[in-house]
Amino acid sequence: MEELPHALQLWNNEARTSLPPLLYVWLAFMISTYLASLFFVRRESGARWVIAGLLASHALVAVLELGGLATMRKGLVSLTHVLAWTPALVVVARGLAKNSVQSWYGVWCRTLVAVMTIALIFAYRDAGAYLYYWARGHPVFS
Repeated sequence: MEELPHALQLWNNEARTSLPPLLYVWLAFMISTYLASLFFVRRESGARWVIAGLLASHALVAVLELGGLATMRKGLVSLTHVLAWTPALVVVARGLAKNSVQSWYGVWCRTLVAVMTIALIFAYRDAGAYLYYWARGHPVFS
């Protein structure tokens, strides 16, 4: 049987537990960076957008998966990240100029923009491929 394109591969427990070890390190750093927004959430709207995006992406995946509305595929998960994280990235990035690198919030903002940009590059790639195959009626959507 022919292997599915990356964006159409299943995203299930088997896929999540078979990731390369370095990817686990990256994911831990990424999630830690996102969760660090909790230190700033009371004072900074950018931090609130990050937490909202993180919660929204996970809630959307849970609704789709647990509700039986869609088969979770890597590209679909990426699409939820694109939809939920892009607004947070824009809000935080727009505020960079007014936040000093000498403050903890400024350091966090710059770290978050770098981490989220890297993550979203891959998410946009996979989400775009997923939508491409969906629009062309790939057999996995039958």
